[in-house]
Amino acid sequence: MVVATENAVWRCDDGNWTKLREHERMGQVVIDPGDPRRIAFSTIDNPYHDQTRATGIWITNYGGVTWSQQSDGLPMLRGGVLALDPHNPTRLVFGSNGRGYFIATWPR
Repeated sequence: MVVATENAVWRCDDGNWTKLREHERMGQVVIDPGDPRRIAFSTIDNPYHDQTRATGIWITNYGGVTWSQQSDGLPMLRGGVLALDPHNPTRLVFGSNGRGYFIATWPR
C-alpha cells in the first residue's frame, strides 16, 4: 500500500512503513491505480516571495526507488493540481498556479 501524507510518500509492506520520498514543498500526489509503483507528485509554493522553491513534477516508475524531475518546458514550477486522466492513465495533467494547465504522456 502506498499513501501520501503532508510532505512525504510512504509504502507499507507487512506492517512496516518506509518513506519513499520527502519534499518540503510537496503538493498533489498521484498513484497509478493500475500500477502502484508509478507515483508522481507536484510541488507548490505560495507566491508571496520573489523566488519560488517549487521544483515542478517528480515521477517514479519503480515504487520510489529512483525519482526523476519532469519539468522541462514548464513555465511555472508550482502547481496545485496533478491528476491522471481516468480514461487514459498514461496522460498526466498538471495545473499550474497562474500559467494554465499542461498534459504530458507518462508511458507505462
